[in-house]
Amino acid sequence: PILGAGGCGIAAPLRVTAFVLKDGSEARLEPAAVMRCEMASALAEWVREDVAPIAAESGARLTRIADAASYDCRGRNRQATARLSEHAFGNAMDVRALILSDGRELDPKKLAGALALRDKIRASACARFSTVLGPGSDGYHEDHFHLDLAARRNGFKLCQWN
Repeated sequence: PILGAGGCGIAAPLRVTAFVLKDGSEARLEPAAVMRCEMASALAEWVREDVAPIAAESGARLTRIADAASYDCRGRNRQATARLSEHAFGNAMDVRALILSDGRELDPKKLAGALALRDKIRASACARFSTVLGPGSDGYHEDHFHLDLAARRNGFKLCQWN
């Protein structure tokens, strides 16, 4: 277990290093991420069922996912006085880029130029996660996209990424 200050922590943390894709290949997570089992499962399904096929449609195989942040005992947007972030519970991950076998690095800024690809990735993330924040949501998410499983009343989801 990870026990952090002020209520942070994960009762049964997982260290995720890669996702096994449908064809048996792996999409490595670099650096490895620490998270709750539920978040790891949601990410694995998203990568396997959505992201890898979207990459294949674009003519390449998903090989790596660049992790910008996973478990981190901190307030939202790294503000000390803010409510605890979902990162503080191992319930979130920030993706800096998706790296394909042909060398393309699909970061949120580059995806702005590939609207069809970006829209597919965004729509799939918004369908699976409670919160998706990316470029255009606020000044804190211009160079990555944030995914989490925050529990909200009536199953409300927040999807803000242009």
